[in-house]
Amino acid sequence: MNPSGASPSPQNPSGLHPRLWEAVQDLNLPEEVLDDLCQDAGRAGDTLLDTVEHLEHVERPDLARRLLESLRAHPPTTETGQYASYSLILRLRSDGEVKEAARILDGFLRPGHLDPGPALLVAEDFEESGRLDEALHCYNIASRDDLARPAADLVGAGHFVLMPLLGRARVRQRLGMAEDEHDRAALSAANDLPATDDEFESEEDWDEFIHLDGAFPGWDDEIAAPPAEVRGLRVVYSRGSLAHARELGLIGPEVTADDHYREAERELREAARQHSSTLFAVVTADADEIASFAAEQALDPADELTPGAWAEAVLPSDSPRLLPWPPERNRPCWCGSGRKYKKCCGSPSLR
Repeated sequence: MNPSGASPSPQNPSGLHPRLWEAVQDLNLPEEVLDDLCQDAGRAGDTLLDTVEHLEHVERPDLARRLLESLRAHPPTTETGQYASYSLILRLRSDGEVKEAARILDGFLRPGHLDPGPALLVAEDFEESGRLDEALHCYNIASRDDLARPAADLVGAGHFVLMPLLGRARVRQRLGMAEDEHDRAALSAANDLPATDDEFESEEDWDEFIHLDGAFPGWDDEIAAPPAEVRGLRVVYSRGSLAHARELGLIGPEVTADDHYREAERELREAARQHSSTLFAVVTADADEIASFAAEQALDPADELTPGAWAEAVLPSDSPRLLPWPPERNRPCWCGSGRKYKKCCGSPSLR
């Protein structure tokens, strides 16, 4: 069944809405993109969102924006439309159209207009801008499946399952609300996470995790067992604290979330190529953690070496905050976008 309700025509073998198909054809996209759309209509949304990212990275933001506008107007699925809407918000802000971006963002607050996956992105956006009531509303949507279950079921939950609940707990605390049972359970589960997030039961599992189908040609194929400790580390700031990181001068005033996480991904990939026998991890820090550490140690908080010094001094080698990098292709991206790694920082367009 076509989610858009439009009937495919012989000239439109993809099954996309006719207006969207027309826009896709007008963009003169590579033939392989059109082939993917026609051969796997069920993944059309993912294919087109990937195409948007590719257009951004080959410096065709005009085409990326046109495709996002068409995806938003005629989405293959509701969720695709919401991801496209949020990506369009980021593009509009980059283009200086702040009022239109705010209008689309506020549209997510209408009842029934937000699915759990995109809700996490929107929640973090509201949190970063200080709109805590709206952030909590969206975190509740992102967490709704887990909130509907007993809090005790969170025992043993992994990092990415806990992410929306931890954001919810953080915002509730900032709003002065008392912890509820899901807050306590999520925080307890996060503290109990093992270094590998309970995802590897064998050396084969670890090998599948650490090798991305040849995506990193410099990676040593002989590495199979989980490391006793991580030797390569990249510290990034959480999405909810990026605005505060800018205020404190920890990152540049113009650095966006995309800039911050994509630069980290590029650095990790280059390090992996140069040091093929080293295993890497990412740790997400709060801006205040780094600023406080810098003040205590008389370091420059804006120095690019300060976050690494903080991690070395504060985090043990088996800390559950160390997320092995790279994630497996189909797992949520390490940056917290809510999208699969292969559709986010792991996209081929970043290689």
